[in-house]
Amino acid sequence: MVQYVITSEDIHKRKDNDAYFRLNYLYQASLLFQQSNIEYAQFMKEQMQKVAEKVPIRMTPQIKHTHCKKCLCPIVLGEVKFKKICKKLFIVKTCLKCKFQRKIFVKKLKDFELLQKQI
Repeated sequence: MVQYVITSEDIHKRKDNDAYFRLNYLYQASLLFQQSNIEYAQFMKEQMQKVAEKVPIRMTPQIKHTHCKKCLCPIVLGEVKFKKICKKLFIVKTCLKCKFQRKIFVKKLKDFELLQKQI
């Protein structure tokens, strides 16, 4: 799976460079510790949310989709299914720890094809 990393060009164009550097570091650390220490990965995700709240920053959907909403555990290793609901295409990711299912809407067929290649 392709990991989303905030590029240095994006960071230097913005006001709060320190917050973006911190978010990038915490995101990479949470993905690094996802296999060895899940509790530490969850702690990193909590810290990401706190940093984003203190400095009004919106985290990108690519970053949000890699973690479970319920237990904040990295969901990269979970089950991934493609489902059509009411003629709309969704990706359903299942967390291995808490069994929470997250539905991600796919807007276009091109996005769907790209996502199939990544997985």
